[in-house]
Amino acid sequence: MSGGDNGFRMVSSHPSASEEDTTSDTHLFAVEEDDDVLDDSRSWPCLISMSGPDSGRTYILDQREILIGRADECDILIMDPTVSRQHARLYVISGEVELFDLESSNGITVNSVRVQRCNLRPEDVVRFGRNSTFRFAYVTKAEKDYLQKLFDSAVRDPLTGLYNRTYFTSVLERSLSLRRSRPSVLMMLDLDRFKVVNDSFGHPVGDQALQHVATLLAQESRGQDVAARYGGEEFMMLLHNVSLDGGLRVAERIRSTIEGAPFLSSGHKIFMTLSIGIAGTQEAGGDSRKLIALVDKRLYAAKNQGRNQTCAMAVGERF
Repeated sequence: MSGGDNGFRMVSSHPSASEEDTTSDTHLFAVEEDDDVLDDSRSWPCLISMSGPDSGRTYILDQREILIGRADECDILIMDPTVSRQHARLYVISGEVELFDLESSNGITVNSVRVQRCNLRPEDVVRFGRNSTFRFAYVTKAEKDYLQKLFDSAVRDPLTGLYNRTYFTSVLERSLSLRRSRPSVLMMLDLDRFKVVNDSFGHPVGDQALQHVATLLAQESRGQDVAARYGGEEFMMLLHNVSLDGGLRVAERIRSTIEGAPFLSSGHKIFMTLSIGIAGTQEAGGDSRKLIALVDKRLYAAKNQGRNQTCAMAVGERF
């Protein structure tokens, strides 16, 4: 860790290239596809979520086999305790989609009828477990893009493109209910003395600086991690399947990246730093409010200890 009291500093020079350490992993909440996978002239099968925090998300069925469930290895991950770890499999052949129940505990219904195997038809309503409902449809690229924009407008922060506070909170609560036996880490990150940036350069430049930081956070995230703008210059990150020690290494890498990657404005480099509070999700016994309060307490301990550092235990805390 490194400490320091400067929230930002500015020098006149041109930006230098910096190396970026990005890590990729399995996508947590959707099958992601490149734009060039879908052409404008054909329709593609998809499932559209109709329930839970991912309501409105469109999953394009662009693989021959698609695994559905709540295990990390699933192509479509459903954060629902009534869904089995490997609940169902889809086979996609020449645009036709066949659904198979993988001996799940709570079954599958299509249009309210329990099924073990079924060829899906447009407008079928598919329910996995007791709570997770989807609509099957065929969409063009234009329709897919439109649905994606609607979903993003509901769950993304319009300035930074990261997830918004409401969506992040719902994902955190579901994750805590499903992953009690697996290590995960919550981080609260706050830019040091960011008010000085706004006061010195104006709010439009401050907004651009926030976008710069959000881009760096996204680059430092794995596919299974969830990054959000929590409010103002405050961010949250949920790291799945990582210990507290591993989370500390990630936090320090992020802190160092932000410190070493200044934002360029009108030929000036604006250097910013982060303070970070971090906790293992098991420390709060599955209570999201207690967990958020814990990382908030540790964040301000990092501020009080000099800023530009990560804190995993506040003064006077006991395990």
